[in-house]
Amino acid sequence: MTQMKSAIGKLKIFSFGSNSRCQLSLPTGEDVSVPTLVGKQFEVRRPLEPQHLELVSNGNHTLLRLKHVVYSVGDNSFGQCFQSPSTEPIRSFEPVSQLLPANMTPVKIAAGWEFSVVVYENKSTGGQAMYVAGTGPRGELGLGPNVRVCAQQHVVPSFPPAGRRINRLAAGMSHVVAVLDDGTAYGWGNARQGQLGPEHVACRTGVWAPAAIALPDGFSPADVACGTHFTAFTSTSGQVVVLTSKDKHGVITDVPEQRGLLRSGWTSLHMLQGTGDITSWGNNSHGQHRPEQAPKAAMMACGSEHTIVLDRDTERAVYAWGWGEHGNCGQQQDGEQQRQHVVVTMPRQVFSVDSQDGHTNHRIVYLAAGCAASWIFMVEDE
Repeated sequence: MTQMKSAIGKLKIFSFGSNSRCQLSLPTGEDVSVPTLVGKQFEVRRPLEPQHLELVSNGNHTLLRLKHVVYSVGDNSFGQCFQSPSTEPIRSFEPVSQLLPANMTPVKIAAGWEFSVVVYENKSTGGQAMYVAGTGPRGELGLGPNVRVCAQQHVVPSFPPAGRRINRLAAGMSHVVAVLDDGTAYGWGNARQGQLGPEHVACRTGVWAPAAIALPDGFSPADVACGTHFTAFTSTSGQVVVLTSKDKHGVITDVPEQRGLLRSGWTSLHMLQGTGDITSWGNNSHGQHRPEQAPKAAMMACGSEHTIVLDRDTERAVYAWGWGEHGNCGQQQDGEQQRQHVVVTMPRQVFSVDSQDGHTNHRIVYLAAGCAASWIFMVEDE
């Protein structure tokens, strides 16, 4: 019997928020407070596998990994979009054009303030290589002592170690952490605030190449999330370990007992439980913590100081809260004061599939958030 091929569908991307360098893949260069359809659309095979879709956004640039291709958009002053450096931003998603060794496919991406990381995997051997581009004044590129700028993509030497694979990858503004398949963790970049563990705090100018991070005995990391000055790990059993030397916002002292999917903002942490409830801790100066009125969530994405979620009951509406100065939490609503527009403490509905002309037969498959930026991905129902 001939096996039926999976159907082809259009992936439609809506973005809103900070767009000064066109990092939303909207060419106007102006902030947007209404989710706006990105001009570039992509064909995907349905069902779309979750591991084939990933978007990361930091500073003023964005990376999109869609199965076997990485796309970039936004500020490219230092080559952080893996394109030739230019003072002119990239205004819509463009495939990374620089040449790679044959038979390599991207499997992980991360973005810091002005640098980017892509992990490629050899489809034949399973071996991995990590490439970086951009600028990192505290070792964020991981290329060795005092390598601050890499205008063309460059492979990080001897990482991951021979025979090892990167299972998880995350970046804060100025540091990067990788969790390997043997349960070890490595980090590089800014370490002064203890985000790479106490053993690296003395590296005042940064950790310039991937270095092992000491974790508690018996702790096996399953996932990692990076804030500005901390790194948070979850274990295979759901335990949380947070690394920072100055617990200014209580990200260590207020770790909850609940277990779930961990995500990070600049100064706060958020955990999506299997029940759809969200537990938030850390800084709440901009309404980052989950409001009591928030719906149960089927998906969650955390940006610099805001959160967006997919309503679990309908799976057709998206809500936002937190710091929304650039429109990343939607439009100011009638009756709201100006501060409420900037600091959204009540869950605000920012998107509904049913309100999109011609798209009511679509479903939301992915959410992403970055530096005052929000993203919603839809595909047509099968």
